[in-house]
Amino acid sequence: MDPNDEIGTGMSRRADQLMAEDNDEAIPYCVATGEIKKLVTFFRSRGQLLEALIIAQGACEGNIRAPQSSPVDNTANDVDSRQQYQSLLHVVSEDLAECFFQDGCSVMAACCHLAVDNIEVPV
Repeated sequence: MDPNDEIGTGMSRRADQLMAEDNDEAIPYCVATGEIKKLVTFFRSRGQLLEALIIAQGACEGNIRAPQSSPVDNTANDVDSRQQYQSLLHVVSEDLAECFFQDGCSVMAACCHLAVDNIEVPV
């Protein structure tokens, strides 16, 4: 077994433990292991939608990645991951837009939709 896999698994378990305790120290563990969905879910559950949006956007841009376990060409995996992150970004953007709309900030809500190229909803 690869020692790096054991380290990653241990870090993932530690992140889960810290999240269960609602502890901010889980954040760097999730970033280090590339567990974007887990981190976005953590922020959304706490109502920290801007933070969730920033993480999802960073993942879409390729700035936050899961560590590569082998040096093989993972182009197909990258495309799949980016599509998943795009979907995640849309969900978080919709949540944030709804929050703005409920607070009476319809222009900000429209901006959230437009930021992810969703032009039908704000019109």
